[in-house]
Amino acid sequence: MLIEIEEYEALLSNIYRHITQKGRFIFEIFNPDFDILTDSLDDSTKEEREISEYDDPDGKGKVRVTEKRDYDPTTHILDLDWYYYINGELERVEDRKLRILFPKEIDAILKYNGFDIVKKFGDFDRSEFSKDSKTQIIICKKRD
Repeated sequence: MLIEIEEYEALLSNIYRHITQKGRFIFEIFNPDFDILTDSLDDSTKEEREISEYDDPDGKGKVRVTEKRDYDPTTHILDLDWYYYINGELERVEDRKLRILFPKEIDAILKYNGFDIVKKFGDFDRSEFSKDSKTQIIICKKRD
């Protein structure tokens, strides 16, 4: 997981070195949901809450997934702890830290690392990117 801006810059620098002038760099990144982020500032999100339930593919029973989350607006880091229960017994815990990149922030990072955005879509169906888009699909090229 990339957390620090310097890690994104190192990644983009490496991509820049390997892409030709006519090449394209295409990637998908989620579009942050402000309601989820602001909700994560509330202390109640630090308690486990259910996010999913499904049948275990190995036939062990019902898997219930809960999460605790905490968002730090000063660092744009969303800290997620996911708890996996099988038949009520805790099976494992996954700690995930996500660096939240807002659309204009991504645009700026790309620009300052030598890329132009050719097109930005809001879904794989090639719909226009908007404030309601769940994802950002970005097509970039080296700046001329």
